[in-house]
Amino acid sequence: MITEIHRLFKENLEAYSKLNQNDLISESKMIRFTKDRGIAVSGVVTGDPSRFVELGWITNDSVNGFFHPFRMYPYLKAIKLCELKVTPTSSINRDSFRDFLSRVSEFLPSLEEIAAEVSLADSISCLAILLEPIYWPKIINKTKMSISNYSSVEEFEWEIKPYKERILAFIRKP
Repeated sequence: MITEIHRLFKENLEAYSKLNQNDLISESKMIRFTKDRGIAVSGVVTGDPSRFVELGWITNDSVNGFFHPFRMYPYLKAIKLCELKVTPTSSINRDSFRDFLSRVSEFLPSLEEIAAEVSLADSISCLAILLEPIYWPKIINKTKMSISNYSSVEEFEWEIKPYKERILAFIRKP
């Protein structure tokens, strides 16, 4: 199912890009957006987001390295899985701290386990992103249309209809 969601996402990315309701943001803005919500993502200009894409854990939302804000969910999942459960004061014991870190690292999930969990979270965010043009206007009671793509609400609605049918047909599949 995960690979089917990713395939659906890639197949509909071009159509989505005309219908999206939330703007994609640069990696630096994504890092700031995520940190502002209390998630300890690393980086300033580049960092965990591009590293997670590089590892194949997170899907790219555009060819130019921009991200949808909904990608925050798989970042949160990845960071939680990579988190060391160590108290800050454990570094006081400098003599035994390195050995202690070696032992603690043995209790972390394997990279394969992390990849599987994050891939599932990434699939969930892909599905949420695909559903965004359909449901986000109802959630916020406003529809965003690019004037360069549509000259009227009717034209937008005409374009979203087949997109909506494709996405919802996928969801209805047994």
